[in-house]
Amino acid sequence: MYTSPNEKVRIKSKDGVLSRITVFRNPLNHAPVVIIIPAMGVKASFYSPLAHLLVKQEFNVVTADLRGHGESSIRPGRHADFGYREMVLYDWPCIMSRVKMLFPHSPITILGHSLGGQLSTLYLAENPTAIDGLIMVAAPSLYYKHWPFPRSINLLFSTQIFHWIAKALGYYPGRKTGIGGTEATQLVGDWARVVRKGRYDMINKNLDYESCLRMLRIPVLAISFSDDDFAPKRPVDHLCQKMPNISLTRWHFAPENFGCEKLGHFWWINQSEPLADRISRWLTKVL
Repeated sequence: MYTSPNEKVRIKSKDGVLSRITVFRNPLNHAPVVIIIPAMGVKASFYSPLAHLLVKQEFNVVTADLRGHGESSIRPGRHADFGYREMVLYDWPCIMSRVKMLFPHSPITILGHSLGGQLSTLYLAENPTAIDGLIMVAAPSLYYKHWPFPRSINLLFSTQIFHWIAKALGYYPGRKTGIGGTEATQLVGDWARVVRKGRYDMINKNLDYESCLRMLRIPVLAISFSDDDFAPKRPVDHLCQKMPNISLTRWHFAPENFGCEKLGHFWWINQSEPLADRISRWLTKVL
């Protein structure tokens, strides 16, 4: 498979956290840019197969780690805590600023997986003209009432328990529970609060995120998978419904659509080629 050369670019957030983004350049430097933002507990390098394929489809691609993972200089623990607020208000603007410096003449799309997609909608609530398109892969509404029963009760109780564990230990041991990675206490608390109350007031109490999302006007592609227990179709639809004025394209795939046995919440990356082809056609159409 063709692989694009890539480079590491240092970034520094407003509160001093260092990281490095990975830039996969297309020979056409002015080509559109896709910024890939990971799911909870997943390193940006996980998405390299998709990045190389999108470069082959004549896009520039940037992958960026979530705070606390991969190239990020901070690691969650008793003396290093952070949550949705720091990520949306500090990390997303830092990534965007550097990408715009690197590609000043290129339209920009964010591709957010799971938590990366959810937080990207909140960034757009405050910055509605910052990008030209949004792709959400397996990114559901987390409010438990939007989930089918009995998964809704499972989600509610498990996330509250995860928060109690994180408060007791000073971090969340996701590798041991099988959900997420080693995560910050506040991040898991924000996650649990959104599941319980469906509100994002922990980020900026002066902003009504729900109202801002209703006003958002941008092309959005939302993708879900039939065998994904972490992002069922109905909760993904509910997240889309928070943005009634977007230009929405909605895809829901089953493994047989790609001629494979499973896609799930993470396995779809192994089927990057057919997905990259479809994403490329959508981007070409909307940008």
